[in-house]
Amino acid sequence: MGTFVPDYADLYCERYLSCVDTAVLVFDGVGTLDHCLADVGPPVAEQAKACQFDPEAADACLLSLETMACPAEGTLFEDAVSPSCASVWFECTAGPGADEGNEDAG
Repeated sequence: MGTFVPDYADLYCERYLSCVDTAVLVFDGVGTLDHCLADVGPPVAEQAKACQFDPEAADACLLSLETMACPAEGTLFEDAVSPSCASVWFECTAGPGADEGNEDAG
C-alpha cells in the first residue's frame, strides 16, 4: 500500500480544485488544498484499514488521476474519476466499502 493514500488524496485534490468551479468549491467548503485533503484523506485512510489493497489498480488509479482531463460540464467530478480507483479496495471487513466489497476511494 505504501504511499497510495497520501498520493491519491494529493492527486485527487489537485485535479478537483483545478476542475471544479470556484463558486462550487466555496459553497462546498473545499476552497483550499488543505480543506480538500481534510475531506478526502480520512475516508481513504479508513478504507486502507478495512479493506484489501490491489496494487495494480492503485497504480492505474494514480496514473489516471495524473492524466485526467476535467469532466465535461454537467458531469460530476466524482463520476469522471477512473473506474480503476473503485477497484483499489476489495474484501472490506468494516467501514467504507464494507457493504459492496469495493468502493470508490474518493
